[in-house]
Amino acid sequence: MDDRILLRIAAVMGVAGGALRVADALLTGHFTGAKLEPVYFLTDVFFLGGLLGLYLPRRAALGWAGLASFAATAIGFLFIRSASLFGGVGYTVGAPIVLFGTTALGVLLAINGSQRVAAGIWLAAVAVAITGTCCMPQVREFDAAGILYGLGFVAAGFALPRESRKPA
Repeated sequence: MDDRILLRIAAVMGVAGGALRVADALLTGHFTGAKLEPVYFLTDVFFLGGLLGLYLPRRAALGWAGLASFAATAIGFLFIRSASLFGGVGYTVGAPIVLFGTTALGVLLAINGSQRVAAGIWLAAVAVAITGTCCMPQVREFDAAGILYGLGFVAAGFALPRESRKPA
């Protein structure tokens, strides 16, 4: 299969994952966690597809730091989806790992000339998550950070097909 087709698939997965993450944040108060679990799972599958599209074409330029960022993000998703193995704290442990891993990958991509908008949105998500956790625990910072995280993937997904035309 042609790499451009795979990148387009990854782009669609990134946009779909981002849109679902935004919807997840908006639906959380309206449905039980059990009803949303399949949507959460699908969201993470789409995120992983989008991450592959972000990382693989630029892996040589990103080096070990890119691999570590990608691996941390993937491991964070596994923590989240394997919460029962970790005494129910999978999301509490995994979500920050995912956010920081994705943001680090975004920053590395931006330094290498791509995904600047997505990296900026993911940095904003980190700032909202940290600020909310430390300074405003009554605010639904995780919803805001989650929405920003999802929007970062939407931006990244829309940028991927344009970037695939550029040399790595």
